[in-house]
Amino acid sequence: MKKIIKKIPVIGPLAVKWKKKQRMKNFDSSEDYWKERYSTGGNSGEGSYEEFAIHKAEVINDFIEKNGIKSVIEFGSGDGNQLSYFKVDTYTGYEVSPTVVDSCNAKYNEDDSRSFFLTSDYDDRKADLTLSLDVIYCIPEEDMYAEYMKTLFAASSKYVLVFSPDIALYNENLPHLRYRVFTEWVKNNITDFKLHSFVENKNHEATDSPVSDFYFYEKIV
Repeated sequence: MKKIIKKIPVIGPLAVKWKKKQRMKNFDSSEDYWKERYSTGGNSGEGSYEEFAIHKAEVINDFIEKNGIKSVIEFGSGDGNQLSYFKVDTYTGYEVSPTVVDSCNAKYNEDDSRSFFLTSDYDDRKADLTLSLDVIYCIPEEDMYAEYMKTLFAASSKYVLVFSPDIALYNENLPHLRYRVFTEWVKNNITDFKLHSFVENKNHEATDSPVSDFYFYEKIV
């Protein structure tokens, strides 16, 4: 399993917008796409900035406070901008891109409660809450998607948040994106978690891209 996990791309965009000259001419893998995107100056996307990031943080911070969450692991920490809005005691982010792991560790170097690692360094640690924020539709490879989801749930001791559209959609002209009805996958593959709550994203009218909603899962004791 770890051999596959090391290849899993973890990122955190809402809409995947980039310079046209860099788009999908020769798509090999999502891992290569995100490594190149970050190494050439790309960021985590509009979902990690301004009103999108603020709304996301409001919902997540409210859940953290109401449920006594002390530790968070995010599989897809991106460029670290979204984290600046979170209120949690301990945060660990995992990313496929060495570029953003280094930049995030530099950005938060004076805060010992925030740490960032490459996905290949994941060591089976757990947290109260694990986060997947606009990540799963950026993993078009089916095997990587399945392993990513298994790891996301296995790393949680209490709760999991999947923030994603719950739709089936694929455009061969955008091979780096594949939207799935992930709630069905969870029902069929994850036996020790149940849906805790659903929060609709208030920004459905703010973008032409498919919009993510908040799906909180709770571990069955």
